[in-house]
Amino acid sequence: MLPLVLLSLALASALISRFLLIKAAFGISPWWGLGVLLPFGPTVFRLSYPDEARNAWRFGLATLALFFFYLLSSPQLGFKTRTGFFRNLSWFHKTPKIGQNIFDPSKPVDLTAPKPAPTPSLEERREKISKELADLRAWNERLHLKKRDLLHSDSEGNRMYAIEVDSYNAALAKASADRAALTGAK
Repeated sequence: MLPLVLLSLALASALISRFLLIKAAFGISPWWGLGVLLPFGPTVFRLSYPDEARNAWRFGLATLALFFFYLLSSPQLGFKTRTGFFRNLSWFHKTPKIGQNIFDPSKPVDLTAPKPAPTPSLEERREKISKELADLRAWNERLHLKKRDLLHSDSEGNRMYAIEVDSYNAALAKASADRAALTGAK
C-alpha cells in the first residue's frame, strides 16, 4: 500500500510542478507559455528565469524524492528481495554454483552428463590407421592422375592442386605419426 501512495504523491507532485512552470511561463509572456510545451522548453525557461521557476523546481525535487522512496519501498523493486529490476542486472548476479540451472534456479541441472566413449584397444587403433593409410594411398593415386592431366597454363587448377597436395601431406604426416606412436607402444 505504501508504494502505491508514494507513487501517487510523486505523480501529483510532478503535475503540480508542471502546472506551476506553465503558469510562471504564461506570466512572463504567452510565447514563453507556448514555448514551455515544446521539447527542451522547460529547461530553457528555467535557465532564463530561475526566480520564476523556483516553486516548480521545488516540486520537481519532491517528485524525485518521492519516486526514490517508492523504489525503496516497492516489494518488486526493493533491495532486500533482489527481484524485478535488480534481478535482471548482469553485474548483480553471483557466479552460479555447479549444478545450478542458470535459466531456472528452481530446477536443478541434471549432472549425469554423457560419458566419453571408451578408449579403443591397440588392435582397433591399428586397424583404423591401416584403413587411413589405404585411403591415403588411393588419394595419392588420384593426385598423380590429376597432375598428369593438368595443363601448365591452367593457373587456377594448379593452385587448387597445390592446396590439395598440402592437405594430403598434412594427413599423411598425421597418419605416419600415429603409426609411429603405435609401433613404439608395443
